[in-house]
Amino acid sequence: MSDPTAFTHAASPAVAGSDTDLPRAAGASVAGRLTPPAELRTELPITAAVADLVARTRTDVMRIVFGSDPRLLVVMGPCSIHDAESAVAYARWLRPLQEHVADALLLVMRVYVEKPRTRTGWKGLVNDPRLDGSFRIDEGLRIARQVLLEVNELGVPAATE
Repeated sequence: MSDPTAFTHAASPAVAGSDTDLPRAAGASVAGRLTPPAELRTELPITAAVADLVARTRTDVMRIVFGSDPRLLVVMGPCSIHDAESAVAYARWLRPLQEHVADALLLVMRVYVEKPRTRTGWKGLVNDPRLDGSFRIDEGLRIARQVLLEVNELGVPAATE
């Protein structure tokens, strides 16, 4: 029996011309082992403080959306993350601002690590973490999870796609 975590793009049932066919159409070879989500969560675990931040932020967002919290929700940050160090530096900059405006605004950092609507060009950190068309998705998943953990560990909520 084959390894269920092994992934070879050429073996995928992609339809020619679809978004899932872009790496192959661009001449990229996407092959290798994708780490199962449970293994990635074990390798890069969430802390109790981060879990609490995520739960509180989700509740706050729902309250704002449904009108029981008068603050405005502001999702802010770069178009997409391509450099982990710069993303964490932005979160460090955002943290004091977040505290300063907390009574009026809920600031959530935009941490987009995929570009699902991009039909040509760079497909995002998860799909191409080295920005070279190598499609090292397993590496991209690790980097993305690490960035999200670091941002949250700073006390900054994050929004993804």
